[in-house]
Amino acid sequence: TVVDLSGELLSVARREVDVTALAPQDAMRQLADLAGEALATVPPGGRLAGAALALPGLVDRLGRTVLRAPNLAQWEGLDIVDLWALSVDDAPVGLRAANDIDCSALTVLREQPGSSFIYVTGEVGIGS
Repeated sequence: TVVDLSGELLSVARREVDVTALAPQDAMRQLADLAGEALATVPPGGRLAGAALALPGLVDRLGRTVLRAPNLAQWEGLDIVDLWALSVDDAPVGLRAANDIDCSALTVLREQPGSSFIYVTGEVGIGS
């Protein structure tokens, strides 16, 4: 998904991938390819600020290392930013990782400031 700084949706690309069946390096390569597909459909004239990856686990404060991810055990301890390889116009695209529920909460806060909410998901695990 590509959004502008106001949060307006610019592009979406989707691909079904069983990330748990892939080595982290292969999964990150597929994610970079998917991001490239999404960026290819964005209208010209914009400038890319960076990329974010929402993960089902704990990520360090720098947004680089997966600390704990029960559903992605082989990712634990990896610096996933080092595995990220995406460039636009020959310039590397920065990446920051975060917990998926934290990302969802930030989206709600941005779209509905001051509102109270509870976010519960049950896709793979339970989060709140």
